[in-house]
Amino acid sequence: MKFTTVLVLVLVVCVVALEAKKNKQNKKIARKERKSKCMKQVTFSDCIDNEISRTIKQVPKVPEDAALCKKEGKPRSYPCVSNNTFSKQDCELEMQFDLSTCANFNGTIPMNKTVTIVGRSGTSCKSETEQPTEVVSSCGSIGGPGPKKLGKKVKTRGDKVKRCKYRRDAWSECDPKTNKKTMTRPLKSGNAKICKPVQIIERPCKNVKKRRKKTASVCKYRRGEWSDCDGATNIKTMIKTLKRGNPRDCQPTQTIEKICKRQHKGLRSKCIYRKTEKWGPCDPATGFKSREMMLKKGDASLCAPKKTMTKQCKKKMKDKSSKKKGCKYEKSQWGPCDASTNTVRRTLNLKDGDPIKCNATKLQVKKCKNKHLRPHVCKYKRTTWEECDSVTNMRVMIKTLKRGDPSKCEPTQTIERKCKGKKQVNVCKYKYEQWSACNVTTNTMTRRQVLKSGPESCQAVKEYSKKCKKPCKWQNGVWSECDAETNQMTRIDTLRKAAGESCPQTRVLTKKCGKAKKCTYDHGTWSECDTTESPVRTRTQKLVTGDPGCQPEKITTKSCTKQNGDVRCFFGPWQEYDDCKNGVQKKRRQVIQGGLDCERKSVKMKPC
Repeated sequence: MKFTTVLVLVLVVCVVALEAKKNKQNKKIARKERKSKCMKQVTFSDCIDNEISRTIKQVPKVPEDAALCKKEGKPRSYPCVSNNTFSKQDCELEMQFDLSTCANFNGTIPMNKTVTIVGRSGTSCKSETEQPTEVVSSCGSIGGPGPKKLGKKVKTRGDKVKRCKYRRDAWSECDPKTNKKTMTRPLKSGNAKICKPVQIIERPCKNVKKRRKKTASVCKYRRGEWSDCDGATNIKTMIKTLKRGNPRDCQPTQTIEKICKRQHKGLRSKCIYRKTEKWGPCDPATGFKSREMMLKKGDASLCAPKKTMTKQCKKKMKDKSSKKKGCKYEKSQWGPCDASTNTVRRTLNLKDGDPIKCNATKLQVKKCKNKHLRPHVCKYKRTTWEECDSVTNMRVMIKTLKRGDPSKCEPTQTIERKCKGKKQVNVCKYKYEQWSACNVTTNTMTRRQVLKSGPESCQAVKEYSKKCKKPCKWQNGVWSECDAETNQMTRIDTLRKAAGESCPQTRVLTKKCGKAKKCTYDHGTWSECDTTESPVRTRTQKLVTGDPGCQPEKITTKSCTKQNGDVRCFFGPWQEYDDCKNGVQKKRRQVIQGGLDCERKSVKMKPC
């Protein structure tokens, strides 16, 4: 099933990938077809304010392909100059238009364009010249199409047109008629012959929302702390005091209540009720029935002694007598099974109903279900298998006829199959003895296996053990102190419950002594750094808890500086956590030596 699912998923992925590849190829073919049927149309405007705009549009070569060529580029503005030069790295691209054809301009005319690539230093660039023809819709004082980007770096040469920069000024007030405001910007830097002396910018006014004036009747309160959760109501409260506002209009305090996030421990006791009576009759007005429940288990101070339970009534069954009587038939016994069609039949006689609408008799047919009704099926009774034939390594079973037609079924059937295997030779066979009585001390019982037959290499006796089913239950005693000589401690258990008479009244258990208690010391105090070449600090810690084997004092020495020469951090003992504030508790320790990094490590926080 899993293999079929994986195979279907792989086929679906392959079909989707082929479809995507086909769509991509179709788009590529359509793009090539559109390029072959379209040509560029370049439109230039007149020179206005020393600027000229150029627009490139796709125009069909044949009018029938007008639907393919709809792409139109955005217009670009350039300064009006007689010659424009473009460069990319160390090469220059010069583009010039032949303006001789613009003498008698009337409409759209072709105009020759010359493109030349010249090297800036040496002969690193090839010099090529081509004269393509572009369709232009306006001449005027056009000197060229303006700067064109050949790469990321674009430089201008020739007249060296500088960028016009303007100084920002304040916006004027909004004109209510036009809903616009203006800014007049004087020229800051740039060629005065090309750049405008003043630039005027307009933009729509923003709709400023009117702010509501703060009235003296606004009451602001300072939040207090939440009280502890009430165990009876599972609610906590907060009292807020007046912070800002008119005392005449505002209340001096406000009380807020909310349900605790976690249920109070006092409310967690479960109230269990028992049924005292059966469900009452259904109320036709509400469609519900009810019964009373008495408290069975739970805290009487928190649980109600009685409880009324309600549930919706079931819909009333429709009265069968109200239905119109149909045709009812008397069923006869099924006939014998027909072996040719494997079906049985019976006749139904009309018992109750309208003789005009109901048939007097009906014939009912169905497939044979009971196997004993199919005499053509032969069933045989199995017998025991005969002994294995050592020559053929086969054994035989003869089956006798159990059910079926003797004229069509054979009286016996013979079945053959291979023997499971030859008799194993040189195998150790053992005889199991009974389990022994339970050993109370170890709570185990044993059993032996004695060799029955096999070679001399077999083990004569085998012993097994297992845990008892605990017929004896004990009350555990207290472990004694550790004996230094034997490194053991003992425990005496007393009998609590016994399933038989074999359980003694006491039992003694021994075990090795556990690990020694961990030696814990106080924090101690660090001494001052000594005056040696590599100064160190020492700390003496006194024993707080531990076995007698622990040292009474622990002395630690640390260098006052790290290996890289930085100052090492030394701290005093940790203080206890402060009270909860803003959902956080803090604890601090004194910084004996160190800078800002040590100050960060001297504070710990945890949520509360």
